[in-house]
Amino acid sequence: SSGARQGSTVGWEVMWRVWGVREAEIDPTVRAALAQKPEPFQEQLLLSLATVELRSVRSVSAFLMSMIKEHDAKGDPCLRFVAGLCDDEEVCGLVHPGGTSAWEALRMRWGVTPKDLDFAVLSFLCKQPQKTREAVLSTFQQINLKSVQNLSACLSSVVKKLCRKAANA
Repeated sequence: SSGARQGSTVGWEVMWRVWGVREAEIDPTVRAALAQKPEPFQEQLLLSLATVELRSVRSVSAFLMSMIKEHDAKGDPCLRFVAGLCDDEEVCGLVHPGGTSAWEALRMRWGVTPKDLDFAVLSFLCKQPQKTREAVLSTFQQINLKSVQNLSACLSSVVKKLCRKAANA
């Protein structure tokens, strides 16, 4: 593959090494939909696709398109942001958790930032409505986090409890 090509060369390299799938094998419509996304999004999506058991997937193109549409509907947190490698949400196109008064209060009181939490828990939290996210973080901040061994498990239980409560309201 040429270095001048647009898109995620790392993501396609991983897809080739793990599954033997080349970019050219993907339906042109799906490639075009992916190409419209910011490069960090493309890379994260392709790396996520590489973790799926693709032998059981009839159409990799259709599966990739469903992943693009699912993200558009939900908004996943940026892996590169969580790793400290991405600082521009506008360019990135993925959610950079933090920056709200609830996150700031959590950081000030306990020194906890999104980067301290498990990605799956963070992802679930990011997909909740803003009001629910703020309520979860506000409740989480009131817990004595110094005595908590697993922050992510604790936050997960708060998220589940408040989401159940919101669903039943």
